[in-house]
Amino acid sequence: MIDVRPARPEEVPEILDLLSHYEVATGYFEPWYLEDPEYRSEDSWIVREHGNLVGHLRVFPRRLHLAGGADMPVAGIGNVITHPDHRGRGHAATLLQVSLAEAKREGYAFSLLWTHVPQVYERHGFGASSQLVLELDPSTSTSSDSLSRQGGQERYQLASFGEQDLPELSALYDVANHGRAATTVRTTAYWRGLLARTPPDTLWLLARTPRGSLAGHLRAIVGPGGDVIIEELSCLPQDGDAARFLLAAAAGSRSKRARLVAPPSYEALFGDQVLGKSRAAGLMGRPLHLGAFAEALGLLLSDQLAGAGLDAFRVRLLEADPADSDILVNPDGAHLVPTDTSPPAASLDAGQLTSLLFGGEPEKRRDTSVDVPATEPITATAERLFPADDPVLWPADAF
Repeated sequence: MIDVRPARPEEVPEILDLLSHYEVATGYFEPWYLEDPEYRSEDSWIVREHGNLVGHLRVFPRRLHLAGGADMPVAGIGNVITHPDHRGRGHAATLLQVSLAEAKREGYAFSLLWTHVPQVYERHGFGASSQLVLELDPSTSTSSDSLSRQGGQERYQLASFGEQDLPELSALYDVANHGRAATTVRTTAYWRGLLARTPPDTLWLLARTPRGSLAGHLRAIVGPGGDVIIEELSCLPQDGDAARFLLAAAAGSRSKRARLVAPPSYEALFGDQVLGKSRAAGLMGRPLHLGAFAEALGLLLSDQLAGAGLDAFRVRLLEADPADSDILVNPDGAHLVPTDTSPPAASLDAGQLTSLLFGGEPEKRRDTSVDVPATEPITATAERLFPADDPVLWPADAF
């Protein structure tokens, strides 16, 4: 007998036992489930087989900023696991189907996830994108001691983050990421959850001015080889020295390299410290509730039409459900229209949509076993309409 449903509060200990099959430290997931004020047991979908818990998937409710100040409800998918003795029976696919159907019913416009097996999720309508990664050499920077002083005057003071700093850090995050697409809308409860699930060995540094105001913050982990893996780095606008100061402080004398999933503007900010850049694969996304997605797209694109010389813009979403509707964007917003009335200005698959919304580059489809419509290149009009606005999905917000 197979039972698929949302979890109950009393089943969370069993979920944690199942998650122990991930190759992570004992107790890693406990803060995510026992201390996160935003977690509800019904966010976890489970499979029981003959009474035994054999599969789990968690939906992470998020709101992500879009360019131009709009935001969009996103259902993050994570912690997908099947007990090793019960794999190959379709439990993960079943969990995806039921959880996505419920998220769509609840009005989530989009879904995102990270994975190293994209072909599994392509079968469920997800398309792959990628994120910009900068490899930085902290040794080419002026030392943190030098950056902290200029003209004999103290500029920055280094401090470790403490919970008492949360109100200032929250305000800095909002200012530093204002208008930056793909960043997470962080409520007080979200911040509390982020603090709860932060591993104790995380390096979390603050740069303060001599008057004590917050100029920047960096959150990172130190890899086995001593390299700094930066999960988030924000500073006040026009204060790039604070970011360089924090990078030098985090690296100290032990690190020769730092890695940062970054917004495009950081390439210029770090200048000759950039050793190279690449694209990190693994991000996947797809639209869910087309009405909610059309509303978000209207907020994003309506003001862009005039600059592109357009009265309207018609988008066809390949593999969308339902497949008989296009999204028509005009100066008043966006709404669904039947597909048979006129050809679209652009036909976009899920990977292209994810890239346009969140600043990545679409990846080639890995699963060739499913017959899908051929994808055309993103049109110049579509690229012009979707504003970039320096996007980044900070790894600190990953699920």
